Amino acid sequence: MITVGLHVQMDEPRRPVRIGDLESGAARIRDLAAAGQPAARRVVDDAGRGLGRLIAAVAKLTVPQLVILGGEGVRRADVAADAVIEGNRRDRDPLASGVEFIVNHTDEPQWCRGAAVIAIQTYVLGAHDAPGTD
Repeated sequence: MITVGLHVQMDEPRRPVRIGDLESGAARIRDLAAAGQPAARRVVDDAGRGLGRLIAAVAKLTVPQLVILGGEGVRRADVAADAVIEGNRRDRDPLASGVEFIVNHTDEPQWCRGAAVIAIQTYVLGAHDAPGTD
């Protein structure tokens, strides 16, 4: 486990926010960023730009029309939405068509698994032989 300390100045004395506890640390940083705290905002926006750049790299290879973001950390994508879009535009080919983003806030991961299975089946079997493709 890696523990990173981030000192955040609020109305109270400086105290470290430990990111090692992923749920509470990440949630606290997300909440601080949403409230406009500069250090937390920088952390969340940097991560958002990185996510946008990753999506651009994957989109270069797969040419999707739609990207659905989901999972435990998806709420950070909302806070960093502008940074995600910025990172994606930075690395996306200007001649390529745009990629639409949808953020799914459900806590159940089954839809992600189902989408992954369909995508893999379509890739392996071909678009015409995959279940659900008529």
